[in-house]
Amino acid sequence: MLLQPGAGTAITLGAGNTLRGFTIGNATTALTGTNFGTLTTSEVTINTTGQALTLSTGTLAGGFVGVTSSGGTNNISLTALATSGTFDLGTGALSGATGRAFFVSGGSGAYTYGGRSPTTAPASRSIPSPRSPSPGR
Repeated sequence: MLLQPGAGTAITLGAGNTLRGFTIGNATTALTGTNFGTLTTSEVTINTTGQALTLSTGTLAGGFVGVTSSGGTNNISLTALATSGTFDLGTGALSGATGRAFFVSGGSGAYTYGGRSPTTAPASRSIPSPRSPSPGR
């Protein structure tokens, strides 16, 4: 199944979401959510000319088959997230963002992305969430 709204946001998360077995096509933003509880994904692909992910304050479980994005402020933006294990963003390509292609801020999540971005070769990368330095350091 293909979900392709063209303009606007394809999916805005509520609380406790499970996404399975479809592709999100062109949208201004493919998937967005704030304070969404837990998002569980499997067999989902994002392939958009807009921003792929804008997620903040929640927990990610499962993973994506692939994420490709050629637009947005960030192709992928993950802020203050936790993960159940390491969350795999699959393969694909990131390009055309006006800011950082892959932006991670805060949280305790761990991510891998096997696709291309403006600053990575086509090899799987582990991306830990940044940690604040300990006091006195």
